[in-house]
Amino acid sequence: MSLAISLFVTFPVIYSGVKGVEVNQIKLARTFGASKAQILTKVILPGSIPTMIAALKVNADLSLVGVVVGEFQSASVGLGYLIQYGSQIFKMNIVMTAITILALVSSVMYLAISRLEAAVMRRR
Repeated sequence: MSLAISLFVTFPVIYSGVKGVEVNQIKLARTFGASKAQILTKVILPGSIPTMIAALKVNADLSLVGVVVGEFQSASVGLGYLIQYGSQIFKMNIVMTAITILALVSSVMYLAISRLEAAVMRRR
């Protein structure tokens, strides 16, 4: 479930990022005799890095949602199971603890990606 959610979001976003690379930069690289592999590695990929990082930020949270929804359906362990089980037996402390843990995990993932973004943009 997590993979399906992420793929449906990632492909259109990365495709638009690759299409958003300046055509003149590609033409300039061709003029200087760059091969297709060089154009990809030196022009297209560096030009679409901000879009890829934005897609990674969105996918980190969506993959968590996919995992929890999958656990709602068929798991006997995990945070999604705890949320569902806690709501069935009216134990709000279990539900809120699982939701708090999910929020913390999501925040840590987002901060890690933000630091990766800062490091990549500094090099760029």
